[in-house]
Amino acid sequence: MSLDLQLDDRRVDIVKEGFDLAIRGSDRLEDSSLVARRLMTLRHVVCASPDHFARHGAPQDLGAHDCIQFTLSGHVSEWEFTRGAERIRVPIDCRYKVTSGLAIRDALLAGFRAEPHSAPICRR
Repeated sequence: MSLDLQLDDRRVDIVKEGFDLAIRGSDRLEDSSLVARRLMTLRHVVCASPDHFARHGAPQDLGAHDCIQFTLSGHVSEWEFTRGAERIRVPIDCRYKVTSGLAIRDALLAGFRAEPHSAPICRR
């Protein structure tokens, strides 16, 4: 037996691209004749560099913060938060959009700043 491990954030077409197995981080699976098993629940979190919080404070209003949008998520245009039984949906439209979880992590660790003229990059 041999293993060819391909790590990619994009959604692959398992059959068309010849994969035997795929592990997906998604709460939405397309209808298909493929067999799917839930391995675990992944929770999305809002995180930022310590410098970001020092400059802007805690995220009470996401429109005032520099957000990074993970465009491969099923939650691209709206983030959902829960507070007890209450669900809050926040529309998101960011200028910095990426398709890599590692790029998001690296940007945050580097103290991501994308406001060219102190304007927020994430608007509601």
